[in-house]
Amino acid sequence: MKAASTICSNAFREKQGRSTNRSKNASQSAVSWARTRPVRALAMARAGSGPNLTYIAYSGNRGSATIEREFPNGFPKSILVRDGWRAQAATVAGHHQLCLAHLQRTLNYLNEKYGSASWGKDFSKLLEGSLRLGRQDRNGEEYKIARTKEIQKMEQLLEHPPDKKQKELYSFYRRMGRERQNLFTFLFIEGVPPDNNGSERSVRNIKVKQKISGQFKLGATAQNFAQIRSVIDTTIKNGLNVLDALSLIAKLEA
Repeated sequence: MKAASTICSNAFREKQGRSTNRSKNASQSAVSWARTRPVRALAMARAGSGPNLTYIAYSGNRGSATIEREFPNGFPKSILVRDGWRAQAATVAGHHQLCLAHLQRTLNYLNEKYGSASWGKDFSKLLEGSLRLGRQDRNGEEYKIARTKEIQKMEQLLEHPPDKKQKELYSFYRRMGRERQNLFTFLFIEGVPPDNNGSERSVRNIKVKQKISGQFKLGATAQNFAQIRSVIDTTIKNGLNVLDALSLIAKLEA
């Protein structure tokens, strides 16, 4: 399946290269990342024009070595939609967008643990408001005014920290302070999703394989599976016939 890997990888890099001559709002491709042992899934969601792509790679390394190996230059022309994994945070990208779905799940836990604390509940409301705003029409001054108000709410919350005795909540607060520039990228650049659900869906079949179908016995087997899923997922996203795509690759191999 070497041909399959080459096709997916080249298509992904070509997608990044084509974005340089478009307008600012459409030039940035949104790249979301999800990970699961022993593979990592990278899904490109459409921003502006161009095909949807999924790239899945096997790796026995959970650190930045995997990203550096697969994409040594990072994503300088793209927006990386990610969770809090340190290797993702250190990845070069045009912009970053934190996965708000991950943050909401964390806040649900923190709000249950620290029921008397209002800071976590207020931050949850902030994220919910930003998601509602992101679904609204972006034309006109009303949207810009509402977006500015969301940013002001965030800044006000970050200026008033929770009690340090609430250690996990305070740790979350400090993290939001560091990531404040990456919370609402999706409100400024159209086409950027507020979560990495697309790439999470890409690793779903891999989790099924691991938990139900006997896992992967060899690294080479996992890599073959990742390559095939990359081709199948990309084919489906573009509305093409999977069997035709796999037949074409088989002919290239021959």
